[in-house]
Amino acid sequence: MEPGFHNRRRAQGARPSSQRILTLCSDCQSTDTIIDVRLIAPRMRHPMIFTAFENLTEGDAFLIVNDHDPKPLWYQFSAEYPGTFDWVYEQQGPEVWQVRVTRTAA
Repeated sequence: MEPGFHNRRRAQGARPSSQRILTLCSDCQSTDTIIDVRLIAPRMRHPMIFTAFENLTEGDAFLIVNDHDPKPLWYQFSAEYPGTFDWVYEQQGPEVWQVRVTRTAA
């Protein structure tokens, strides 16, 4: 698995095995892909995120975790994938931002 990606499956009500993921994503859905860009070299972040997005099927999502507001990434998504994604902030700083990106159309 590439650095920065965390795949996690948990039974309903079960606690995730990683305290770090629990801290970052305490209310995630039962199956989540988490892209923690803090662990990824800056030049690799956007290409990795867009590759992950291109591999989503309609209705699938991933969570981006960052140490600052990823708003420039939203502008890039808007320009390159208009009308095909949903962007929802789940946490907005001051130290950690979490954004759920969902593929709404192929």
